[in-house]
Amino acid sequence: MVSGASRGIGEAIARLLHAKGYRVGLFARDEGRLKALASELGEGAMALPGDVRFFAQNLHLCTLGIVMLGGPLERGRRFPV
Repeated sequence: MVSGASRGIGEAIARLLHAKGYRVGLFARDEGRLKALASELGEGAMALPGDVRFFAQNLHLCTLGIVMLGGPLERGRRFPV
């Protein structure tokens, strides 16, 4: 999950992680830019529009991102969601 992924350093981090083979959840308010970035990056990138100021959106989008992107990992082991 990369917050602020629609531009600037957040976008750069998302691009770098994706280029290294990570699946990335792109989280920011600008839905149009997120969808365009997810489309550009292709498989393994998912746009998750939302606003970090609202806890319920954070919780929902992080949960959705974890489920859709395959769950959290620690030392290569998948943890149940």
